[in-house]
Amino acid sequence: VRGYNSLQIGQIMSVGGIAMFIGGPLAGALIRKIDPRIVMAFGLSLAAIGLYWNSFLTADSSFEELFWPQALRGAGLIMSMVPSNFVALGTLPPLKLPNATGLITVCRNLGGAVGLAALNTMRLNYTNLHTQEISAGLDPSRPEVQDWLLQAEASMRAAGNGDPTAAAIAQLTRRMQVEAAVMTFNNLFLAMAICFAVMILLVPMLKRPAPANAGAAKEAH
Repeated sequence: VRGYNSLQIGQIMSVGGIAMFIGGPLAGALIRKIDPRIVMAFGLSLAAIGLYWNSFLTADSSFEELFWPQALRGAGLIMSMVPSNFVALGTLPPLKLPNATGLITVCRNLGGAVGLAALNTMRLNYTNLHTQEISAGLDPSRPEVQDWLLQAEASMRAAGNGDPTAAAIAQLTRRMQVEAAVMTFNNLFLAMAICFAVMILLVPMLKRPAPANAGAAKEAH
């Protein structure tokens, strides 16, 4: 959307990685002192807030607007993942821990694949929906659209473009695609925020690991 290069994209994405790097040890320390389910709920809350914050992005959003949502989401993810493994393995007898560890890994990978497939399907559907909605408002008979095209044509003609009309229409199409993409990703961020909020409600249903099992779970993990 913003035309960033690989370095700029890496700088933005690194915020989440740094937050996870800091949040991991913090989560590990907290689950030794308080109920790991509380840590998990806190992590899910941070991730949900970060995702919800991301759902208000615009085509002009830059590093400043992306920093805190990325940081909250990164810290929240790691602070929910660490105690989730702790709780899942800590409620099992020691003899079942090796098999349970492998099963959790399989479930995590399978869940990630299903989640990505679902998000991609939603992305395609929302993109088509928003493209149609925006297209309906870009009727060439509307004075606003005509004025915009005339100004764009004048700019293209001044720049020496051989076909200013086609160039203006192409520019309008590009802007429509950008806005549709932004609206789509905002929808996806909101959907993920809702999923995380629902998971917070399920945390109290988890069984708290016994101290002996919790120590074994830590070693297995």
